[in-house]
Amino acid sequence: MNEEILKRIRSNYPGKDLVVNQSTPVLSFGDFQKAQVFTLGINPSNLEFLDNKGVLLKNQLRRLQTLSSLKSKDCSSLSLDQSVKVFEGCIDYFNRRPYNWFDKFGPILESIGYSFYSSPFAAHVDLVQWATERKWGNISKAEQNMLIQEGRSFLEYQLKSENLHTILLNGRTVINAFHDWSDVKLEYSSLNIPKGGELVTGFYENRIRIIGWSVNIQSSWGVSSEDISKLALIVKEVINKL
Repeated sequence: MNEEILKRIRSNYPGKDLVVNQSTPVLSFGDFQKAQVFTLGINPSNLEFLDNKGVLLKNQLRRLQTLSSLKSKDCSSLSLDQSVKVFEGCIDYFNRRPYNWFDKFGPILESIGYSFYSSPFAAHVDLVQWATERKWGNISKAEQNMLIQEGRSFLEYQLKSENLHTILLNGRTVINAFHDWSDVKLEYSSLNIPKGGELVTGFYENRIRIIGWSVNIQSSWGVSSEDISKLALIVKEVINKL
């Protein structure tokens, strides 16, 4: 495990009362070092560490390492062995008890020949590596900007992976946040699925393909399996052209 990864794992909680208590930084969901495709989000859900009542997940219910499971007072105090456990928990995430939020990416990844679960691999990464107590929309703009800047150097490190060739952006909020983060030029076109919206394409560092869609496939606002299947075909077609 290199110094960049160890430094991220041993980071102190940013801000006051922002981060889920007892949580550890989520470097990725799946092995970002092996993945050829990233799905990109804003930040991990608090439900990666808590149940619906806000109680810390423990033992067989636990998805990722916590300060409680590691018996540590804070992240900066983690030993090398404890840090390795945090890292392994992230890269082995889909072999443990993955949150069903990721399921809807399945048809899209499958259409382009990738999976969270088997080779050739995809992985999920975030602009912010911390799960927050409050939902992203309930965090002040100043706090959002602070969290994004705090996570910037590690995401930049991840995007340098030689294996990576495609980033998928799910939903308008992610598209706008990544555009602001990267200042990359994105091309917009109409998205021909029942829920409508826009399709975005571009390149990061003139090397990594970017494909995004403004409709959020995890939304509860009636995005059907048929919509996702149609979107998967569109993404496949776009990738074949880029």
